[in-house]
Amino acid sequence: MARGNGMLKRKNRMALRVAALLSLALAPGAAFAQPPEVVQIANPLAQRLETRLKTGRDFGDWTAYRNKRTGKGQYSLAATTAVGPDGTPAMLLISCVESQPAVSVIFDGEGKIMPGLTRIELQLDNHPASGNLAAPLMGRDAVGIFDVRAFLLVQDMTKSRTMEVSLPGQEHSWRFGVEGLVDAIEYMQDQCRLSYQINIVQSELAQVQMQLRLKGYDMPATGLMDDQMKSATRAFQKKFGLPETGRLDQRTYDLMLHVINE
Repeated sequence: MARGNGMLKRKNRMALRVAALLSLALAPGAAFAQPPEVVQIANPLAQRLETRLKTGRDFGDWTAYRNKRTGKGQYSLAATTAVGPDGTPAMLLISCVESQPAVSVIFDGEGKIMPGLTRIELQLDNHPASGNLAAPLMGRDAVGIFDVRAFLLVQDMTKSRTMEVSLPGQEHSWRFGVEGLVDAIEYMQDQCRLSYQINIVQSELAQVQMQLRLKGYDMPATGLMDDQMKSATRAFQKKFGLPETGRLDQRTYDLMLHVINE
């Protein structure tokens, strides 16, 4: 679990389905010995997740884990923690179960199942406050945002340094650190649809490729993320000192757009 406020170190398509898959995938785990400065969460769901995360990798405020399965039962996780002003600890979780993303908040509460859709207030440091509807997870004191809304939220999170989360109906709030999330997502990418590589439409990618060709870059113009484009992406990343993954992750795509607009 990571040290300090909002940090973990060493080390839920519908809400029920996601949580059920997680419950099947994760073995029950009791609390384990931790340094006193580490955030302690008594919520059983968070504790089960921690049994996996403590064998994961640290990226700034985040710890990420991915299992080795393919297809059914495949999942990856990234999480960070914080303690609210009222002393309530919480985990902010990004999970992908069979490639479907979710953003969840799991906290120490009164041990009750959340009632239906719950309003959740989000405030990013570069984005105005927004209201979102979160579904209850199959666990107590836990809510989640799923699929496209989760994808869009994560993209906003990667451009921020902090995210404040509040549950008006529960009178809880937390401030989570977001440093290292881009790298955590990159680590999760083989199993998680959180990258522009999956979501850019072919016509848009073809336009980007054409504009880069006009700038002198050796790029195909097919709009496909095929082997040729992966090789070209790797060369582009090398030129600008990015990790040479060949994947069209957010940092790489943003830099391509910047080069086009220079």
